[in-house]
Amino acid sequence: MKAPLPRRLRQLPLTLLPWLLAALLSGCTSLYFHDAGAAPGPVRHSLQDWPYREYWTGIVFNGSKIGFTHLALEPESGSDQVTIRSEAALRFRMLGYDKHVHLRALDRVGPDLRLLSLEYDQDLDASRLKLRGEMRDGRLHLAIETGTQVQQQVLDPGGPLYPVGVVNLYPVLHGLEPGRHYRYRVFDGETRSIAEVEQRVLAYETSELFEGPAYRLETRLHGQKVTTWIDAEGLPQFELSLKGVLISALEPAQRAQDYLLKAALIKDDTLLHYSRVPVQPPLEAPRDSRRMSIRLKGITAKQLALDAPGQECQATGDQEILCRTRRLTPGSGAAAEAGAGDLASTLIIPSGNSRIQRLAEQIVAGAGDQTEAVQLIIAWMSHNLEQAAADSFSALDVLDQGKAECQGHSFLYASLARAVGIPTRVVNGLVYHPDYQGFLYHTWAESLLEGTWLPVDPTFGQLGADATHLRLLVGENLADLLPQIIDCLFADHPA
Repeated sequence: MKAPLPRRLRQLPLTLLPWLLAALLSGCTSLYFHDAGAAPGPVRHSLQDWPYREYWTGIVFNGSKIGFTHLALEPESGSDQVTIRSEAALRFRMLGYDKHVHLRALDRVGPDLRLLSLEYDQDLDASRLKLRGEMRDGRLHLAIETGTQVQQQVLDPGGPLYPVGVVNLYPVLHGLEPGRHYRYRVFDGETRSIAEVEQRVLAYETSELFEGPAYRLETRLHGQKVTTWIDAEGLPQFELSLKGVLISALEPAQRAQDYLLKAALIKDDTLLHYSRVPVQPPLEAPRDSRRMSIRLKGITAKQLALDAPGQECQATGDQEILCRTRRLTPGSGAAAEAGAGDLASTLIIPSGNSRIQRLAEQIVAGAGDQTEAVQLIIAWMSHNLEQAAADSFSALDVLDQGKAECQGHSFLYASLARAVGIPTRVVNGLVYHPDYQGFLYHTWAESLLEGTWLPVDPTFGQLGADATHLRLLVGENLADLLPQIIDCLFADHPA
């Protein structure tokens, strides 16, 4: 079954529909969703008798359509197992570059939706990651492949485990009715982690945005709230997340897929317009800045790593923080020690990889001390890597592509530094970019040199990052950063 858009919306031009949805929902959502009266009793469908076999949705981010999702259910002949295929394809512009994201997932589940095995393929621009896994003895056994690396991982959910792709199916299987409450654990392939899902069926409503009544479902995952309206057939008619910035709605298959053909002509820099924090008048010579005061509004210190080298922050009001930053030189910071993970070799920072180790040893050969070694690594990267908006899963992807954006540069720098015994961590925050006359979200590193942590920005070639760098988060793993990222990015904009 493929449900069309509501009659009053489906005739709109493709370029107008995302704008209208964003405009409608930028205010109070209660104006557009209405009580449908008493629900007709709990809606429940068994997996073998599911009312539909597939659906498609269009995805709108901050008023611009950026892609589609597709989900299909395939019952296995002679078995009570079902294969669930899901796909997300995104295309948008960031900093003037076309970005391509393609995620494909195959989950084999039992009649109660419990995970049996999985096959995931994730493409970010030219980088590839494959996940293969199966449940054995109550634990999830994974093989993670990126580039030439293959890493084995075993996760213990401590109970039943479901794939994250079934979060809109689970309440339909167990009963849609206002007042219902569900809590269970899922495996999330994008963060490669086990997370808890909490769901509540809140209301039975109608709306100008879809046809017929639907159950309003609130889902919490990774600290994020998603609101979905699911009809009696189990179809997710409409969905809001990231405080209304991200919208998805049912679409006919052809319209959903046509977007990727039209996207090549779209010149709107979707993420730049949303994430940029403009500054007027523009800052002069930001890369030479030594000291700076930065006031953040509409944000709290909760979950943020503001206690950073060369950075002092304090709350000055309700959701207002004043930070003073200064540029450090080796040995000028407070005495510190490395943590357990600051020399670790990981899938993202593979400092123990033989290729990384050989390259690091060649680069720093002849260095008199670790500070000089860092200078040589930064210089090598400046001469051998192109700066481009190309995503990567690990430092080895960066080497293979010969180009990366700030996160990839930081992954490779951290790998090379750790490979020669320099404790290094990846950090994330804001930095001023003169080309865009404002602050943008950015990734750099911190290395322990001469007994103190020193900010190092390999993207800008800086040993001792300039004072426009404001650290907000620490870490390289999306699973660890996601709650903080959501809290930071989707609070009111900092200024």
